Amino acid sequence: MDTLTWNELIEKIEKMSEEQRNKKIFVTGEDMYFVEVFLQKSNENMYIADNWDCSVSESDLDDDDRNSPGFYKIMDKGTYFLNVY
Repeated sequence: MDTLTWNELIEKIEKMSEEQRNKKIFVTGEDMYFVEVFLQKSNENMYIADNWDCSVSESDLDDDDRNSPGFYKIMDKGTYFLNVY
């Protein structure tokens, strides 16, 4: 399955009924069962590596993190994303 752009998401939402658009948003995935999501904006660059199970903010990185296998920036500061709590 391809990832979705914000414009593609808008197009899909516009096709929904008004009733459906007024409901809460839920997501699900591996080891995660239908949880609410919140729209947020990143306040700094975020990074991930092949052997990590979550992303790390730039201010929390150390030299060992930067040398991790498959280390790369996953999100630029100012990027909007859906967050799960």
